[in-house]
Amino acid sequence: MVIRTSVEYIGSGKVLIIDAKEYPKLATIEDDPNIMSLCIQKISEDPTIIEINIEQEELISYYEDTIMILKQFADVYLKIKQILREYYSYLLSANPLFHEYKNILDVLDREYLYDPIGAYVKVKRWYRRLNLLISQNPNLERSAIPLIQLISTFVNTFESLSLYEYIKDFIPGYKIGDRSIYKRLFVADIKPKFISIKYLSKIPEDAEIIETYSIDNETEVTIFRKPNEIIRYYYIFPEEYKLYEEELMLINKAREVLIQYQPKREDYLDPERLKEIYEKIIDNILISLSKTYNVVLTQNKIKKLRSVLIRYTIGFGILEKVAKDENVQDIFVNPPPGTNPISLI
Repeated sequence: MVIRTSVEYIGSGKVLIIDAKEYPKLATIEDDPNIMSLCIQKISEDPTIIEINIEQEELISYYEDTIMILKQFADVYLKIKQILREYYSYLLSANPLFHEYKNILDVLDREYLYDPIGAYVKVKRWYRRLNLLISQNPNLERSAIPLIQLISTFVNTFESLSLYEYIKDFIPGYKIGDRSIYKRLFVADIKPKFISIKYLSKIPEDAEIIETYSIDNETEVTIFRKPNEIIRYYYIFPEEYKLYEEELMLINKAREVLIQYQPKREDYLDPERLKEIYEKIIDNILISLSKTYNVVLTQNKIKKLRSVLIRYTIGFGILEKVAKDENVQDIFVNPPPGTNPISLI
């Protein structure tokens, strides 16, 4: 697994950076057990982590809600890990329940990190099998007592989590390996890497939609309100969030080339001239890159990619789209930008 990690400081907390550019699959916590395991381990080692950024062709970010859930999973793991060592001794001696001990230890010590809910379901099922086995073979009860104590400790700890109230109704009939329940728990903020602003990746399921409209042919806006809140939220969906993977790759490569270009001082005095210069340079770069990477680009597609690149190099990014909204009178960017919410009137 080609994944590298690092930690950056942000205020009083830390950001876990996961470099998954060479990872062959989509590296989200909800989809990939390897990524989930890595994140739970890192948070169990360092509880001051308050944000996770996973770097692929796109930037995958997780914030407070996800971190809180991962910390709950990590707390269970740390508590059980402290007592597991003594149970391995039961594998070193003649034990009629060797198979049961080994399977449950494997689930708690290894599989749990990859699929905490699946591990809980497995242990509960093993508990039922164990009780059935003891009822049929009463002489095994003494050997089973330590294992039953371990299972009870784990189950009680897991069921004491606040998130258990949310997931318990999805557990009956749970299929091991089915990660759809995690897609309910975790919402990744997936955006092109060139966008630095924190962005709501989707409208909450329980939101009240107040209004929807378009700013232009490529950009939709939804105004919504969350339950028990007065404040209204502005959800904008511009073209940069609709690009295909190969188009995002071209934009990222084009930005790497554009960084090397240094406009003349006088170019900055004439914004229109600066924009024209960049448009010509960007067109040439995109055409060249499309040939290099064998990506078919129509004139309309070049125009769309150019527009995005202009806004995120010499423009104001997504704020330019917001500024075009005739329903918006004022934009307030609270410092530091990218951290605090943007307020609109």
